[in-house]
Amino acid sequence: MRRDSVTRARVASVCGLTVFLLWTGLAGKGHCRETSFWLTESDADFRGGTPEHVSVNRPGVVVLAPELDTLLSSEDDYFWCLADDGRGTVYAGSGDAGRVYSVDERGKSEVVADSLDLEVLSLAVDAGGAVYAGTAPGGLIWKIAPGGKRSVFFETGETYVWCLVFDDDGNLYAGTGDKGNIYKISPDGKGEVFYQTGERHVMCARHADGRLVVGTEGTGLVFAVNPQGKGRVLYDCDEQEVRDLACADGGVVYAAAVARTKGMAGPELGGAPASGRDHGEQMSGSSLYRIAADGTTSRLWASSRSTIYCVWPVSADSILLGTGDEGRILCLGSGRLGLVDAVEQSQVLDLMESSGRLVFSTGNEARVFSSGPGTSRSGTLVSRAFDTNGVSRWGGLSWEAEVPRGASVTFQLRTGNSETPNRTWSDWSEGVRENGAVPQSPPARFVQWKATLGSGAGGSSPSLTKVTLAFAERNLPPTVDGLKVLPQGMPFVSGGIEKMPERVSQTLPGGIKVEYSAVRDATARAVEGAAWARTVRTAVWEAADPNGDNQKFAVYYKRLEETRWKPIEEDVRETLFAWNTSAWPDGSYCLRVVATDLPDNLPEEALSAETVSLPFDVDNTAPVVSRLASTRVTGGAAVTGTLSDSMSPVTELHYSLDGGDWMPAQASDGLLDSRTEDFSILLSSLEAGEHTVGVRAIDGAGNVGSGSVLIRR
Repeated sequence: MRRDSVTRARVASVCGLTVFLLWTGLAGKGHCRETSFWLTESDADFRGGTPEHVSVNRPGVVVLAPELDTLLSSEDDYFWCLADDGRGTVYAGSGDAGRVYSVDERGKSEVVADSLDLEVLSLAVDAGGAVYAGTAPGGLIWKIAPGGKRSVFFETGETYVWCLVFDDDGNLYAGTGDKGNIYKISPDGKGEVFYQTGERHVMCARHADGRLVVGTEGTGLVFAVNPQGKGRVLYDCDEQEVRDLACADGGVVYAAAVARTKGMAGPELGGAPASGRDHGEQMSGSSLYRIAADGTTSRLWASSRSTIYCVWPVSADSILLGTGDEGRILCLGSGRLGLVDAVEQSQVLDLMESSGRLVFSTGNEARVFSSGPGTSRSGTLVSRAFDTNGVSRWGGLSWEAEVPRGASVTFQLRTGNSETPNRTWSDWSEGVRENGAVPQSPPARFVQWKATLGSGAGGSSPSLTKVTLAFAERNLPPTVDGLKVLPQGMPFVSGGIEKMPERVSQTLPGGIKVEYSAVRDATARAVEGAAWARTVRTAVWEAADPNGDNQKFAVYYKRLEETRWKPIEEDVRETLFAWNTSAWPDGSYCLRVVATDLPDNLPEEALSAETVSLPFDVDNTAPVVSRLASTRVTGGAAVTGTLSDSMSPVTELHYSLDGGDWMPAQASDGLLDSRTEDFSILLSSLEAGEHTVGVRAIDGAGNVGSGSVLIRR
């Protein structure tokens, strides 16, 4: 098989490492078919796999992820929001039961408030340890005192309280919907509209550098509002909703914006529309923007697949993104994207830092996790399914990794013939740790590898940077069919059997345009009528090879009554073949064409296919003109005779008087359609004297027989 280029799946190269690629050939007996390689070395393709307890660092290094600990598990559907009291206690607001949970630093959890509303969308904790919960669809703000007493702190009169944030003076700001107002509420619970955005929803808010920064849904605006309630737009995003914000040093604002399909009516609550909204709403991609203090804005990252639900700054140049892309937490920094962790739950809805660790909540199974500071003891990365474009067999699996003392990297393979792995795929092969070993998996079109990383001494992690799998398409037999033997006397011409003569057009006097066919090649016409050409037969067929291999063909023949095929030619390289049948006895024959892909395979690996033609006749014997006789008739003469042919019907009859032009004649019964025909030719108005009449008969194979008779008048 010839391949124009080595098949590669590129993934980002690993920074800070000097690596090499061990090009490993296929195990077993060597052959002339080219070996291809599936190469994975970029962070994009590593992230395209399915991770479990592994991270993909920039640029393209797979390591064990920070250790995950489940802080809180609930039967609720979503944990929309998180808050931290600064003393090690984490709070989570749920839906669709409207609860507030707490988890202290010892891991003890409890419900601190129940049935506040259907959804607890936002949380905040004041300096005294009181928890404030914003709800929907009641649009209430509840206060939960440290002793557990709860009360309605403020009624917004709207449907949603999307966000809550305190300023340095203890005032609470609430972003709401459906009117898109921001309320300022004093510590004694008295509040009023602080700012009207003119948007439908205020989705997120942060207080930094003495100002309130908010993101809206409607046209997707980022506002900055000063303490006097005067606002200005920092940026108008391309998307319709600013889902979350993060403020960094130097007045920098990060904005996560999500797009929606045309005609959508409002923001979603996780994967489900908010109460009373269009249940056909869907996210359609998202972007992360960086807005500098001077207003300069750049789009750091965009995806048509991932929805960003939350962001959290971790350093001057890195920010974490919680997404709805299979519950993944991504890290964006210096223009590169890395995978921090992934969980089974489909959405990461909120994340924050608490007591030196990352804490995040999920939806579609309400969970709260903490990440780090240690690393996981083991983790796996299952690659995407790779298409080799044909049934293939597998060679050496090699990789590049830095493996600390006591750590390990193990690989397995599985294969199948469906694009999406399912139960028809093979089981995972036995694990291999020897670089370049050949995993034992059945030949198939699609393949996946699974890397299992184990930690070493002191919790150190392996660093996997490149994976290479050698493969070669399994040889498949060629196909050959459509074998046709052209009729006798029909030479093969370029363009196929049905080649049409050139079309000629001409404008006659009076403006009448006519079109007709003309044969200008006198040589071609002479060849078609030549006696030697009638014995040349042509066969054509169709052939293909699923591996793209070159083919050669062998042509055999036999008479119908025979059993043994005899070769005509055994090294034909085209899908047509012409041969001379002049030495073949008249009769019915079959042709057999055998195709083989031997030119691109070793003899022991080459495969073949064959096809047999329909029976065809070889007729090299001319018809016989016999029993010629003449009789006188009034004013002329009649010539009679018999035509006969051993193989095919006589199809044409002509006569010539005294060497003149050939004139058409007909059988006595009016039809030339059988192997034996009687005929009678009437010659009227003959001059007195001696005349010679020539008779010519042509059979269906183009053979010509003739005779003559002398007439005396």
